[in-house]
Amino acid sequence: LIDSGCMGSSIDSGFMQAKGFNFQPLPCPIPVYNADETLNQGGMVMHHVMLCMTIRHHSEWITFGVTDLGKGKLFLGHEWLKNHNPSINWQMGSAKFDQCPKYSQQSYQIYEPEEERKTPKWSSGSLTELWKMAREFFLSTFTITKP
Repeated sequence: LIDSGCMGSSIDSGFMQAKGFNFQPLPCPIPVYNADETLNQGGMVMHHVMLCMTIRHHSEWITFGVTDLGKGKLFLGHEWLKNHNPSINWQMGSAKFDQCPKYSQQSYQIYEPEEERKTPKWSSGSLTELWKMAREFFLSTFTITKP
């Protein structure tokens, strides 16, 4: 999920534990607020993890806060959007990374017909739940690897 209201990128603690990823404690816990400015019932972000995320031909290491996301598995937050600054065409359902010097100009189809969906390629374990979430936004291969 891409969430411009979420200040930092985060990943679900239950998902991380189920997949066997190791995460590190934060020196200072970070409070988590809901959209209505109330404290999140899942508690504070107390841990972080660094993972490699790949979208098509681009890979990058991202530090995620580990917290209870409910039904979500991973949120790419405001800092990720600000850094990548994609041009999103909501009518066409595409995102273009044309304002970030780290990327060549490539367009990604946000939604694709069911019959055209590709099988994900994973570089570390079977993370099919994460792929299902990621492909809702990007027509791409999405990988997460341990450092």
